[in-house]
Amino acid sequence: IECLNSQDQFLLQGTFDALKKICEDSKDSLEDDRLAGALETLIPKFIQFFSHPQPKIRSLSLSCANQFISNQSRAFMTHIEEFLQALFALAEDSSKEVVKNVCTAFVLLVEVRVDVLLPHMANIIEYILLRTQDCDEATALEACEFWLSLCD
Repeated sequence: IECLNSQDQFLLQGTFDALKKICEDSKDSLEDDRLAGALETLIPKFIQFFSHPQPKIRSLSLSCANQFISNQSRAFMTHIEEFLQALFALAEDSSKEVVKNVCTAFVLLVEVRVDVLLPHMANIIEYILLRTQDCDEATALEACEFWLSLCD
């Protein structure tokens, strides 16, 4: 966690690469009461890095945070409003990978917490419609997943 305070871009990227793998593989284990403090620290840190100047860091931090949507992590749900506001700010990011991860977040949220999206649904639908026509195929496919999840 201390490495997230580093000014060294290589160390920061390496830290996020490692955290992404840990979050992907062990998200449920991180919910254990003995590790809950770490997750309570990490979720706000991930959100903080959504505005980092380096696109790779923004993408990795969003990918890490996205891991805790589907299991409705207590730590994540505590910060869901901050997450949404930061997510909306990333919607028009210049990085294709970040935009794809934004679409992933909307897909995951519509599956487990559509209630938090309802006040913003008109804008989200407009955004997803735009992204389904994205020239980046991976982004367009991820945006299409939103419709499948919404229908379920």
